[in-house]
Amino acid sequence: MTEDILEEINLGLSEAEKMDLEEMISEFKDQQSPSLPSGDLKGLEEQIGSLGEKLSRYAAILLKNDNKIKLLLEILRLSDQKSSIMNQRIDALMELLKGKNIFIDV
Repeated sequence: MTEDILEEINLGLSEAEKMDLEEMISEFKDQQSPSLPSGDLKGLEEQIGSLGEKLSRYAAILLKNDNKIKLLLEILRLSDQKSSIMNQRIDALMELLKGKNIFIDV
């Protein structure tokens, strides 16, 4: 099959280069063999299970931290809202004092 492909595509390779290329392709195909021994398959399944457990633990930790960050964000939002209201009240008092000439600008 590889000979057919190599004959169809003429890249200007010499016969020795074609043989080297064909040998490299066959070695690559041998290394990519889909058959796994049953012991390797069982070990692979154990690794996948272990990775699944670790992933679920990390997801739980991430969700826990996410909830804490959401609470912190809400506290910061409320604190900012409180500061804004307090600043409005201070500004209103300053305007009231300026109107009665009690407040002296420096």
